[in-house]
Amino acid sequence: MIKKSQKTIEYDGSTPLKSIMQEMFIDNLLKGLPQYEAYKQAGYKGKNESIVRSNSTHALTSNNNIKARLAYKRAELAKRMEVTEESQVKRLRELSIGAQNNGQYSASVSAEDRINTLCGLYSKDNAQRGMSIVEILAIVGGNAAMPVIEGETGEQPLLEGTLP
Repeated sequence: MIKKSQKTIEYDGSTPLKSIMQEMFIDNLLKGLPQYEAYKQAGYKGKNESIVRSNSTHALTSNNNIKARLAYKRAELAKRMEVTEESQVKRLRELSIGAQNNGQYSASVSAEDRINTLCGLYSKDNAQRGMSIVEILAIVGGNAAMPVIEGETGEQPLLEGTLP
């Protein structure tokens, strides 16, 4: 008896899935719909809404082929829109400055918070990135006025050195 060798070929998401409903589910997620709404609008049905919410959407989103297809389509969308981490940081910086100039300090702080997240300024991200403050400032706008604190010895940079 001849045994066929079994090769596991990992799906990279570049080709459409066989299920039209799964493709519709992915497209709905890319449109920004919550998982349950994306599930319903793709044509899936369930008798008990709470069971459908918890089990069925989880089953789809934990499917490796769906994960791969979703990741692939997100990457393609980002390419088409020319979205990069650097472009996002620059855009958020522009929004922060504009909001601050208009007295919208909460919006400015929110944009700065997103910049900090993208640049890895939070402790969880710092261990992963290890960027120096000079590298981070280069991404967010270079030689913008450095925040300072007043002290007995005069003005001292609030941010200096390498992040922990």
